[in-house]
Amino acid sequence: MAGERKVFSEQEVAAVVRRAVELQEQAGHEAYMPGVTTEELQRIAGDLGIDPKYLQQAVDEAASADEARRKPFSFAEEYERVVDAEISPDDYDVLLKHIPSFGSRHPITQVGRTLTGRTWTGCSIANVEVTSKRGRTRIRVRSNSLFAFLVTIYPAFIASLVSLGPLTESGHLWIALAFIVLAVSVAALGFRSLTKRGHRASKKLADRLAESVLEDADDAKRHSGTTQSAATTGESIVQRLQN
Repeated sequence: MAGERKVFSEQEVAAVVRRAVELQEQAGHEAYMPGVTTEELQRIAGDLGIDPKYLQQAVDEAASADEARRKPFSFAEEYERVVDAEISPDDYDVLLKHIPSFGSRHPITQVGRTLTGRTWTGCSIANVEVTSKRGRTRIRVRSNSLFAFLVTIYPAFIASLVSLGPLTESGHLWIALAFIVLAVSVAALGFRSLTKRGHRASKKLADRLAESVLEDADDAKRHSGTTQSAATTGESIVQRLQN
């Protein structure tokens, strides 16, 4: 029976671990922490008997391999960033300035330590999710081609329908067909270009949010250090006065 197996292939291990993480995340398990640090990865690799030099080589190749796996064109893309820093829910306003709500029907909402909503990237609509807890912050930006479709393919389709009837009735069928082909071709080029621009904008948005989290964490550390320094100085002055 499959449940009695004691040995899994490397491919099965990757799939099982990924699915287990998804299930734990969906269940809202308190012990769940997004991402894996280099130290944790090294420990896992050590348990599996992987030579550290090959692990480092795989880490170096990971970023370029991820970009290479992306298709030349796709209707939707997701960009994920995990930052080794936590941001307080009270400071989420530093993120909101980068993700304005896209209309009143899809506002950016905060539930506990998670921000979700739909935003405008400058040339596309994107779904955003930010979760910060247990010392780390995970950012997901999902780009789609909805806006590109609405401003290119859809108008071309409507224009083709509107012009087809009158031109056909007046005996200009070939002109109508030529117009439709031209309109659809131009719309397809515009759709492809705008979709790619939207994906690039979503990727930049994910990077900006990650940078904002790090900047907020650095500011919090500096503020904490200043507060502790002031407290120490105050205690020193009080002790001197008492002596």
